[in-house]
Amino acid sequence: MAKQLNFSALSKLTEQEIAITKLFLAGNTPQQTAKLLSSNEVNIRKAIRSIGNKLDCDNNIELVVKLKNDGLYSYLLQN
Repeated sequence: MAKQLNFSALSKLTEQEIAITKLFLAGNTPQQTAKLLSSNEVNIRKAIRSIGNKLDCDNNIELVVKLKNDGLYSYLLQN
């Protein structure tokens, strides 16, 4: 049975934060993400912390687990 997607978590994020989350989940480092998005590493690290805060996660591992539990991990990597 397919996992029900919890889009309420995504509704808390900006388009830029969703783009950063996708690259983060794909395994890109903040440095790689910054290069891909024409940004800088410090801003990407701040954005990842902000994403975690918005989704009530204390660290990056909790963020990944939450996205998996909400059914969003695979969704974000595919879209």
